[in-house]
Amino acid sequence: MRNDSEITATAGTAQAGGDGGNVILNSDFILAFPTTNQHEITAEAFTGNGGSINISTNNLLGRDNLNISASSDSGIDGTISVETPDVDPTSGIIELPTVPIDAEAIFAQDLCKFENDQIAKGSSFIITGRGGLTPTSEESLDNLDNVVGWANRDDIEVSENGVVGVRQRSTTETETTNYPVVRQSQGWVTTADGSVWLVANSPETIPQNAKIVHPDCGNSSQ
Repeated sequence: MRNDSEITATAGTAQAGGDGGNVILNSDFILAFPTTNQHEITAEAFTGNGGSINISTNNLLGRDNLNISASSDSGIDGTISVETPDVDPTSGIIELPTVPIDAEAIFAQDLCKFENDQIAKGSSFIITGRGGLTPTSEESLDNLDNVVGWANRDDIEVSENGVVGVRQRSTTETETTNYPVVRQSQGWVTTADGSVWLVANSPETIPQNAKIVHPDCGNSSQ
């Protein structure tokens, strides 16, 4: 409604008889724009009785710019019924904290620390997956062989009430593995089958005199 709109079922003329009529409005929304004078929805009367105004809408905007009247100057005033959904537009609004969350303080916490014989105070994280369903109905299950089995740990203890804890190992239970020291090879030897082995200890050798004999020289003694 705009430009001083008027919807009226007022009866008769000034100081004349007649009852006010009926005004029935059913609309998704009613919008009354600001104007110099108020918009009018009336079912008034002078000497008769006022009429009936029934408005049913989801949204009535600009109610302050709208005058709804079913009064009578000398008779009985009429009835006015305006039905709108009982919806509070601010019901879903929450007030956010003015102080932001300190992310560094959250990450600094050891959420998985061992406390009261429990890990993370008994909390657990479970990945349920898709429950054997494919992402879409057009796809097939092709990863049935990729099933990860249960892993057992020797240091896990389960109490009677089902609480899982980690058993603290003593120093005597700690196994020490002695690995051989890798040494650099110092020589090589030839086995009976002709294989050549690199050895860490240099094999014993018998030194020989270096002697060069000319092929034209004979070995003769006089």
